[in-house]
Order: sequence, then structure tokens, then C-alpha cells
Amino acid sequence: MNLARRMLGKLTEGRRQEPNPRWKISNLTRGTVLAERVETANRGATRRKGLLGRDGLPSGEGLWIVPCESVHTFFMRFPIDLVYVDRKLRVRKVRSGVPPWRLSACLSAHSVVELTAGTVHATQTQAGDALEFSPTGPVTEKTAKQSRLCKPSSFSNLQQHFCCWRLSLLARLSLISLYLRFRGCDAPLTYCAVYTDVSARLTP
Repeated sequence: MNLARRMLGKLTEGRRQEPNPRWKISNLTRGTVLAERVETANRGATRRKGLLGRDGLPSGEGLWIVPCESVHTFFMRFPIDLVYVDRKLRVRKVRSGVPPWRLSACLSAHSVVELTAGTVHATQTQAGDALEFSPTGPVTEKTAKQSRLCKPSSFSNLQQHFCCWRLSLLARLSLISLYLRFRGCDAPLTYCAVYTDVSARLTP
């Protein structure tokens, strides 16, 4: 029992001492820097808390919530800027000076960066801009993995997009096939008849 407690304590201590990676976020399109010290919220507890409980956000700091498609500012004490980005680190949407008690969402985004109010205007950040995330603290194995994810290759993105499109198409064709089979049609003939038209019309 004591051995189990000691092992559990060491594991818990190791988790507590794991550094929270910080990032420097640059706008490659505009040649500006959004923030020098951006914390990461990539766990359930940190994502739910966000910036709640803080009295303000100093200039040059921020919070990167990943993954995240929507945020709220309930119970917050200060306005913030929001920058939604996709997996390719392209800006999908920006919101400036969001006050407390507001909701914001971008369904096409993969993560969101919460910044000091006025940052979006000062850096001229707009939808479509390309961002770069560079680690500023000690590069641990976890930080290095996240850094590689922050710079996906164009080939991997194209391959991922093609796989998602193919799976979506096959899923929809399967539903059509089951429906027509239920109506008394032959499933192989269903694929031959609808593949050309559906492949041109359906999107992932």
C-alpha cells in the first residue's frame, strides 16, 4: 500500500512539474507579432477555465486554446481579442474587443487565441493571414510534438483532406445504397448509377 502511494505521488508530482509550453505568435502575412508569451490550454480543466479569475491580460501575452471552436466571456473582468485559426494556422475569423458576457464561435476553426484587447487592430490581422507558432521556453518532447503539429506539410494536409473526402463520400454512398436496397434496387447497380453524379455534388 505504501509503495503504491509513493508511486502515485511521484506520478502526480511529475504531472504537476510538467512545464506549460509558451509560444511566440507571428503574423507571416503582415510581418507583425501578435504576442511574445502565449500559454497553452490543451487539457479539459485549462480549456474550461481559460482566462477566468484574472484581473487582466498584460500586453504581449495570450492564451492558445486547442482544440476549440467557440468561447464565452461569462464572468470575465476585461475585454479580449479573439483569433480563430485552422489546422494550417490560417486565420479563419477575428473578433476585436469582445466584452464580458458574450459568446463567439467559428465552426471552421481548430483552435482560438485569446489576446489583449487591441492586438488585432495593432497587428492588422485579418482572415486568411498565415500565422507561425514558435516555442519560447524549454523545448520538451511534448512541446516539440506540438511544434511539429504547428507546421504541417502541404502534402500531409492534402492527403488528410483527400482521406476525409473519400470517407465522407463512401459513407454517403453506403447510405444511398442501403436505402435503394431497401426499396428493392440492386446495390452494385446503385454505385454505378450514382457515383458520377454524387462525386461531383457531394463535399466532405
